[in-house]
Amino acid sequence: MVSKQVCLLIADIRKSGGTERAVFNLANDLCEIGYSVTIVSIFSDKGNAFYPLVSNIRIEHLGVYFQTSLVKRLLVGFRDLYKALNQLNKRATNTIFVATDPFVSFVMAKAHGADKRNKLIVCEHMALSISKFYSVWFRRALFKKVDAVVVLTNRDLEFIRERLSDVKSVVIPNRISFLPEKLSSCQSKTVLSVGRLEPQKNYAELIEICEPILKAHSDWELIIVGGGSQKEMLLGLIKSKQLVGQISIKEPTRQIVDYFLGASIYVMSSIYEGFPMVLLEAKSYGLPIVSFDCPNGPREMIVDQKDGYLVDMHNHADFRKSLERLIGDTALRAQYGMDGSKDVNLRYAKKEVIVEWKKLLDSI
Repeated sequence: MVSKQVCLLIADIRKSGGTERAVFNLANDLCEIGYSVTIVSIFSDKGNAFYPLVSNIRIEHLGVYFQTSLVKRLLVGFRDLYKALNQLNKRATNTIFVATDPFVSFVMAKAHGADKRNKLIVCEHMALSISKFYSVWFRRALFKKVDAVVVLTNRDLEFIRERLSDVKSVVIPNRISFLPEKLSSCQSKTVLSVGRLEPQKNYAELIEICEPILKAHSDWELIIVGGGSQKEMLLGLIKSKQLVGQISIKEPTRQIVDYFLGASIYVMSSIYEGFPMVLLEAKSYGLPIVSFDCPNGPREMIVDQKDGYLVDMHNHADFRKSLERLIGDTALRAQYGMDGSKDVNLRYAKKEVIVEWKKLLDSI
C-alpha cells in the first residue's frame, strides 16, 4: 500500500534560505495532491515558518540544541539528535520521511536503519562534488539502507551513483516558487544579488569586481538583499571603496518580488551552491544573469549567451566584461530576460516537478 503520510525533516523552519523555500514548496504541493504532510523542525523549539504554508500542514518542533563546533556536533550533537529522531521514527507508522539537511540525514539514516514500517528519502541540497572526505565517508556508511536519494543536478547524480550504486537515486530539481504575472522591464539601472551574507556567497569578491564598473557608471547601483555574519565587514568594505551611494545592503524580506521587478541584471558570486533557487526566481522575472560557474547549479540553470553569462570561477575580467555588455545594451538585457523566463516555465514549473516526486513516493 502506498503511504500518503510524508514527514519532511528540516533544520529550522524559521530560516529564509533557498533550501527552506524548496521544502515549503514541496510540502504545499504534496498537500495539494492528497498527502498528509508534517514538517519537523529539528533545531527550533518554537516559531513560525518564514515562507507561507497551507493551513493543514502540521508543524512539530524537536528543540534539539545545534552544536556549532564540529567535534561537539559529532559527539554530543549526534547523540542528542539520534535520541530525538529515533523516538520520532518509532512513533510513526507507514510514513515516508524526507530528510533535507546533511547532518539530519546522516543521523536519521542511522536511526531508521532497516526499519520496514517507514521509508526514508534523503534529499541532497548542497554540491556533493565538493564535499569533505568525512562527509563522503558518512554518506557511504549511512545511506546504504535508505530507500532513495534525491539530488538536484546531473553532476550530483553521477557523484552519488559512483559511491552508492546499490541505492535508488534520482534527479528532481526544485521548482520555481512562483510564476510572475509581470516581468522586469530591464530599464532600471540596478544590479541585484540576493543571499546570506556568509563566506559561501562571496560578496566581498563581488564588490571588488563591481568597483570599477560602478565608478565608470555612476548612475548604476548594486543592491544586495540578505543578512548574516559578514554584514559589518561588507559595509566597511563598501565604505572604504567610497561606494556607499552605489552599493547598499537590504534586510531579507518576504516582498523580494519588488527587488526582482526593480532590477535589470542579476549577479551571483557564490563559491559553491546546491541548487540556487534565486537564479530560477531571477530568470522567472525576466532578469539576465551573470554568475560564476560554481559547483553546482549555475551550469544547468543558465543557458550561456542566451539568458545570461557563465564565468569561470574568480575570473574578474570576464565577469566585468559580461556585466558591462549587459549594462550597455538595454535590448540585449530584455531579450536575455525574456528567453530566461520562458526557459524556467518549461523546465522548472510546479506541474513538472511534482509529477516526479509523486512517481518516487509511489515507487518506494
